[in-house]
Amino acid sequence: AGVSYSNNEIYIDIVEEIDAIVNGVGNVISADVSGSIQAQSHLSGVPDLLLTFKDPEIIDDCSFHPCVRYTRYEQERVLSFVPPDGNFELMRYRVRSGVAHGFNPPVYCQPQIGYG
Repeated sequence: AGVSYSNNEIYIDIVEEIDAIVNGVGNVISADVSGSIQAQSHLSGVPDLLLTFKDPEIIDDCSFHPCVRYTRYEQERVLSFVPPDGNFELMRYRVRSGVAHGFNPPVYCQPQIGYG
């Protein structure tokens, strides 16, 4: 609690991985999206932070850093936490499988088969 910084800052990185099966014409057959929220905190004192989601209902299979108030997440679907100093993983999650199935991937794959 005695930590003091001249510049108070926190960096949040959302890292997602998409595993998908694409058929021969480029249509997504199945997909699984998993992600993590990485943080780097340099904040003075004991700050109480709140992170909200645009659509929290699609988030599934979560695990949290011990600084997250789990009861509040269960009740309100927001991340309320006092961040530790330095680098830490705030949360790991998966996107519900029904939601991930209907998405368009950010890349287009066009298979080409050749015989030499």
